[in-house]
Amino acid sequence: MTTSELKKCVIEDIEKTKDEDLLGEIYRILRAEEQDLDVFKFTDKQKSQIEISLKQIASGETISEEDADKEMDEWL
Repeated sequence: MTTSELKKCVIEDIEKTKDEDLLGEIYRILRAEEQDLDVFKFTDKQKSQIEISLKQIASGETISEEDADKEMDEWL
């Protein structure tokens, strides 16, 4: 599909949708490209938490998805 064909399809889909949230997200994505924003920029605290998590994974400190689901059910 060429760029112009893709644009045409996207425009047609946008014109058909009534989903305001979807339209807002499309608008945000298009503005991010214009503003040359970093889409994902982690804070120092987030980076620290990721490092801790990676170390836990490397040392085998994990649980199965099934056990995690059970724990979440208990919390809720």
